[in-house]
Amino acid sequence: MNLEKGFVYHVFNRGNNGERIFYNSSNYRFFCDKINTYVIPYADVLAWCLMPNHYHLMILVNDELKN
Repeated sequence: MNLEKGFVYHVFNRGNNGERIFYNSSNYRFFCDKINTYVIPYADVLAWCLMPNHYHLMILVNDELKN
């Protein structure tokens, strides 16, 4: 999937059969670290919601790579 610059996207995922994807606070921290590494350089996170069995991100794709 190609994300276009300047567009807002709703990114979400859910555990299989509604199973948990976050079991403890370290799982949430690990996920947030990955967001910082792989999303933040390319998009602004406008809204987010992390729940035990799924997550939602609303992102705005940037025109330029952040340094």
